[in-house]
Amino acid sequence: MTRGTGTPDAGTPDAGTLGRPARRTHTSVNQRVRPVGMHRLGRQLGVVALLAGAAYLIWRAGWSWHGRGNSVAWFLAVPSVAVEVSGFVCVAALIWALWHRPSAIAPTAYEAVRGTIDYDVAIIATSRTVHDLRATLVALQLDPARPRAIVIDHDGRADIVEVAAEFGAAYRVPDVADTSALAAITHASEREYFMLLNAGDIPATGAARTLFGWMSDPSVAVVQGVVSPTPGDSAEHGPNGRHDLTFERSGLNPGLGTRGTGILTGSGALVRRSALRDLELPTGSRHSVMWELMPALVARGMYVVGAAGPAVVAEKPSNSPEEVTAARRAQADAGWRLLVGDNGVFRASGLRVRDRLALTAWAVRSLDGLRRVVLGAIVFAALLAGRAPFTP
Repeated sequence: MTRGTGTPDAGTPDAGTLGRPARRTHTSVNQRVRPVGMHRLGRQLGVVALLAGAAYLIWRAGWSWHGRGNSVAWFLAVPSVAVEVSGFVCVAALIWALWHRPSAIAPTAYEAVRGTIDYDVAIIATSRTVHDLRATLVALQLDPARPRAIVIDHDGRADIVEVAAEFGAAYRVPDVADTSALAAITHASEREYFMLLNAGDIPATGAARTLFGWMSDPSVAVVQGVVSPTPGDSAEHGPNGRHDLTFERSGLNPGLGTRGTGILTGSGALVRRSALRDLELPTGSRHSVMWELMPALVARGMYVVGAAGPAVVAEKPSNSPEEVTAARRAQADAGWRLLVGDNGVFRASGLRVRDRLALTAWAVRSLDGLRRVVLGAIVFAALLAGRAPFTP
């Protein structure tokens, strides 16, 4: 909806149904206007890509095994076909995730959310500096709702305690096993809703009020907003100045989220506390716990929604290549668990095809790393054997 007018925007990719009775469709609050022609062009290019990929795989299956001299090596051909099929599946999952459809979830318009939103803000200060925490706490002072802040620090540092006390914020040290701190936050919060922020992040003005619009649907457990990185050069930005998680944050997760199959990524999310109160949280790294929350909630009939509007307008990027490498490795491991873990595509119970497709789409980056390694091994083996995995 266009703020202050009640006029629907032509927004970002919206979703299909959530398995409930059809509802009046709405475009999302704070969605950016995109020309209808761009959606149509994207669909056409996606269909062409799928058709071309399917034609190639048909050729591979039927005509690429034998040639003059029968030079194809089966120990090379079979894994190479597996890599190509996995690539086709990944592309198909991404096209499905980004396919534009009207949303079945009807968020309350920004201007219709009357009064003050009663919520807490949980600030994850683990591995962050005192200055990062102070910046976020100062930014929260500008919120008319003046939400109660809960500072989370796994390290239990005295200087973090002092800054929290200075701003009148609560302070908690989670258990070591509570890597995401969601259990500690759920226990410490006194409100029905809490917003997640990383220390150093600056929330958008009225972010909680905007995200709260989706909570009018009682089946929505989490609303994940878009996190905008601070412009500039850092270890998380590419040579072109683009943050390396821009696609997931601005395109993929909002697309999945409008289907109710979004992924909780942490900062910029509004969480319904009662949805987690009796939920057995997944175990593992912080990314694994947050990402596997979606299938755990879906199994209970609740959903994770992705908002297209920004919830965090300035995220502090990391300038440590080692830190970024470790974070991306942890994310790759968490993505792999979405495929083969207990709450993953192949092993989780109570998931529909839509939910499994969403998990596959989110895990594409993890699969890409594995596929590159296998492809490199195939090329190296082909050079050693002097034979090819297929015949042209």
